[in-house]
Amino acid sequence: MAVMLSRLDGLTRDQARSLADISLRWLACHGGKAQRPLLASFLTRPDLTVEQAHIGIDIALNHLSTDRSSKVRSVLSGVLRHPALDEGRRSRAIDSALRWLQEHGMLPKARLVIEGLLILPALSPSQRVHAMRLADCWLTRHGELPFADHLRSTLDAETLRDASREQLGAGSGPSARC
Repeated sequence: MAVMLSRLDGLTRDQARSLADISLRWLACHGGKAQRPLLASFLTRPDLTVEQAHIGIDIALNHLSTDRSSKVRSVLSGVLRHPALDEGRRSRAIDSALRWLQEHGMLPKARLVIEGLLILPALSPSQRVHAMRLADCWLTRHGELPFADHLRSTLDAETLRDASREQLGAGSGPSARC
């Protein structure tokens, strides 16, 4: 199911929605790490109903509350970037992301989660400063990687939009570990 859902060009909208219904029933009956690939694929589908998306996001958020391994980055990134992530769910997603980044934020693939946080409009000022610091620390360690330019441009855009260099240096909130 995960492979079929991840093929964005291989399914019609009706086929994707039917497969999503089957996936949601499967996800409701299976827990643990077996959920990861299907959740990650499910969260990439832009053609699901709002109800399907919300159910999938809720399952993902419940999964993230118990699975804090580094391998949940795809699920976490999918939740943060999902267009159906509403205000109530957004708070839980941000909390999950910040907890996950506290432990795994300097891994090379953590970039996806950091970017997901940076593009969210609902971060508090202290959360935004914290996410920007994480991005800066990540770039210090992994700036030579081929995909680092995407995070660099996301951070640059965020810096121009929401924070001056003084705020970044003096900011409030938890400090990032570089």
